[in-house]
Amino acid sequence: AAAAGPAVVEGGSGRAGGSVAGGSVAGGTLAGASVAAGSVAAASAKSGGSRKSARSKYATQSASKRRSLGTNARHDRLEEKLALRRDASWAASRQVSGGLGDAEAVARVEQHQLLVSAALPPYLAVTPQVRRRQIDLDKIAPPGEGTAAHAEARRSRSTRRTAIARLTTKLLKADHRILNTIFVYREHESRPTRVFLAWATLVLIFWAEAVAAIYVTPFRLCERLHSEHNCEEAKAPTGLFTSRGQCTWDQDRHVTCHRKPCDRCQDRNPSSSQELLENSWEAFICVLVALPVIFLFEWVWMRWVRAPVRAKDRFWEAGHGSILDALEREEDDADDGDDVKAVAAAGAHLLQNLGQVVQRDFGVVGLDLQDALRVAPPSTVRSAKELAEWYAVLATVPVCRLVLMRRRELEDARDESDDVDRLANLAFLRKDLDRDWHCDRSPAAFARRVSTQLAAAIALAARYEEKFKDRGSAVQRSAAIYQLLLVQFLDKPVERAVYRRVMDMDFERDLDEPLEAVSLRSWLFASFAAFVLIAGPIAFLLFFGRQLTAKEQWEWWKVAMIAIAIIVLVVEPLRILFLNFILPKVLIPKIKHYSDPAQIPMPYRTRLPVFAVDLVDPAHVVETFDGLGLPPPRRLRESGGVFLPRISGGAD
Repeated sequence: AAAAGPAVVEGGSGRAGGSVAGGSVAGGTLAGASVAAGSVAAASAKSGGSRKSARSKYATQSASKRRSLGTNARHDRLEEKLALRRDASWAASRQVSGGLGDAEAVARVEQHQLLVSAALPPYLAVTPQVRRRQIDLDKIAPPGEGTAAHAEARRSRSTRRTAIARLTTKLLKADHRILNTIFVYREHESRPTRVFLAWATLVLIFWAEAVAAIYVTPFRLCERLHSEHNCEEAKAPTGLFTSRGQCTWDQDRHVTCHRKPCDRCQDRNPSSSQELLENSWEAFICVLVALPVIFLFEWVWMRWVRAPVRAKDRFWEAGHGSILDALEREEDDADDGDDVKAVAAAGAHLLQNLGQVVQRDFGVVGLDLQDALRVAPPSTVRSAKELAEWYAVLATVPVCRLVLMRRRELEDARDESDDVDRLANLAFLRKDLDRDWHCDRSPAAFARRVSTQLAAAIALAARYEEKFKDRGSAVQRSAAIYQLLLVQFLDKPVERAVYRRVMDMDFERDLDEPLEAVSLRSWLFASFAAFVLIAGPIAFLLFFGRQLTAKEQWEWWKVAMIAIAIIVLVVEPLRILFLNFILPKVLIPKIKHYSDPAQIPMPYRTRLPVFAVDLVDPAHVVETFDGLGLPPPRRLRESGGVFLPRISGGAD
């Protein structure tokens, strides 16, 4: 199947297929590279060794990679599993029947499935609904008794029942704002920093509880009333029981009172049920007030205050001028940022795939100046997003042309076919094409949709370029490539948004990256904001606490403890549960359908190499999979650049 060419819509006329006959010219790089990858894979099968030697080889070769990205247990375990399966003794231990090919091919399938699982959200990788879609190699090619593969298969079967429970425990340790200070080591986010954030979280919860107490139980309402009528008629302006009398009059208060103030108008003691409801409502208000402030303080502290000051603003070092000079310096241009460089690389690959540019030693030369390069280049790049949109505009006309050529393929095949099932399949493909690109709508809506899709693809490819291309292990890079493959087939906006959010969480959890340097002016403003956010609540608490009696302080303390318990034991676990377990359920139907996106062929003659995975450097992709001893995925081998026709017809 890997050697087969792309499936073609049969019955297409010359209008659909003739204009792209030259498309194979630009696809030679990946095609030839896949042959090289196959030879590397075949050569790697000859290497022998025991389980112990494979582990030691893994430990020595990947130690520097693990150090460069911090502690990353998930990919470390995956890399160890792949290293074991590359061992010749592992493949030889399986009992392979004649119809399955050789043992090395089965081992490559096993490695491939491990990479597909690594590209999925952690919950989907262990859920039975998705796991059943994979090939059970232990069943169709059982390992021999007493071998390392047999021991691994037994261990895998025994841990499947508790996989979700173990994943829950791991995510609670890694993502919980309190627990990760104990269980997670991060090179660029020390434990003292996270302990300080936990302390600041408690301070802000106490402050929010004080605000909630004033809202639910008006402060000193009864003490300001000095007549029996006003006291008995007083109602709470806020809270749950606004229709209930808030105060009661004690005529003999001056006799029983031994400590001033001896006010006769006192707060009415609520019933047990009323007290429970008021405390619960107060804790709920505290949580609503505390969470936004906690998130704001954490963002300011982690993004700006803890970030290092850029080198040219370090006035305390020799040769950098005074503090006034540092404060007057402007922000760095976006042109020098890593994110802008990554977008430029992805945009250049997009134009190369479309045949719009030819690389020279000192620049690029356009081939389709009338259509594609009419947009003036930006004089200064204000953000990576704007540059991605600019590249998307450059490629809009050529991509619209290719999409319309695919639509003609479907129309030609439908006109020349009488088979009912085939017509239904063609109608599905046309509906899918129209939904993705809006080519059945007005020309303006069509072009706008194409530009939006291209900008999103450039952003995803740029994120890979920035975070993975020049660092990390081959396992991390290949898993990220599989993620780009998978996101292509999530056509609904909700599915893509959910999957990108999951990818972001994987990046935050797995990549222990240093903080980006900021200007001295931004650092000072952020430090002042953080000081206000933490010192203001502390001052408010001191004032609030001095006004309370011992009994009132105890009541406030009890509700504050309830609010802390709600946030730590309920809100945080629910946040982790929703983001990691409930939200990915949106993807289950599509993941089950596209169980292996790497093997899905393209049912068109017209190639459309404009998706995120197509905008990654092909040589880098081949090199990444060479490092694992695996050929590139079929979907990538079928992709490649195309040369567009120089003259466009009126129908375009």
